[in-house]
Amino acid sequence: MGCIYRRGGTYWLKFYDHGRPIYESAGTSDREEAKCRLKQREGALAHDKRVHRPGERVTIAEALGDLVNDYKAHQRKTLKNAERQIEKHLLPFFRAREVDKLADINAALLRDFATHRQAARASNAEINRELGVLSRAFALAMESESIAATPRFPRLKESPPRSGFFEREQFEAIRRGLPDYAQGPVTFMYETGWRKREVLDLKWKNVDFKAGLVRLDVGTTKTGEGRIFPFTTTLRQLLEEQREFTRRSERAHGVVVPNVFHHDGRRIWTIWRCWGTARRLAGLAGRVPHDFRRTACRNLVNAGVPEKVAMTDGWVADAENDGSLPHRE
Repeated sequence: MGCIYRRGGTYWLKFYDHGRPIYESAGTSDREEAKCRLKQREGALAHDKRVHRPGERVTIAEALGDLVNDYKAHQRKTLKNAERQIEKHLLPFFRAREVDKLADINAALLRDFATHRQAARASNAEINRELGVLSRAFALAMESESIAATPRFPRLKESPPRSGFFEREQFEAIRRGLPDYAQGPVTFMYETGWRKREVLDLKWKNVDFKAGLVRLDVGTTKTGEGRIFPFTTTLRQLLEEQREFTRRSERAHGVVVPNVFHHDGRRIWTIWRCWGTARRLAGLAGRVPHDFRRTACRNLVNAGVPEKVAMTDGWVADAENDGSLPHRE
């Protein structure tokens, strides 16, 4: 037996088609009108007339559009990645197979998508992220009761996480091959383990020479949490040299340079191209700046910082309280 129930100011219908639960808005706030609508739907089923599930009317483009709106509403930092995955891979794949409705996606089609992307030389990790976007779109459709079921999503085996470290000699070899403007950011990453974007976006307002600290504001990190790092001997020397270079650039160009690291006063957007050249010259092909995070964590542990604290970027608060900020040459 079907039933009606209220959601907000509108009544919804719930009835069954050969055991399949179907949820549908009655489109009215009048109880009697909703009951009448329910009887009409049940009468159609009694005469073997096909009743479309709400999910069969929801298109893939609509569901993915709802996901983008959800990401925007929650200010997710992966929004741009999700939009790229949708426009470049998900929508073209289903359009090429003339699949339009969300309910037409099944496990076999998802496996087909995975093999299609593997043929395009996408990694299993990339494919899992793309399928994750589609899975989230299904979850949102389920939450809004616009679809009744979700297919089983394949989960591909991913490569183990990187485990590379930079020894001091390797770091020096990489740095020698970099142009002058990129040596400072790379040295900062080696000392702190901060992410590349966090370092390139670092502002002078976040550097406190008097307290001997560098701060990242809440909302500027990947986790959204603020962060503090004390000056090491190398870090203080680097920042003092960079401050003098910045002052010379400001005098020469007559502009204020807000970023700590810059290319003759201009913001540095990426160091990837020169990084590739430097690692090739150093004989360290395949190494990435993210390896500095593991290296810095290992160096902090060797300096006496507990591993759990060092890995969570929260060790500074503990060290700062008792005045025993670690310094290393």
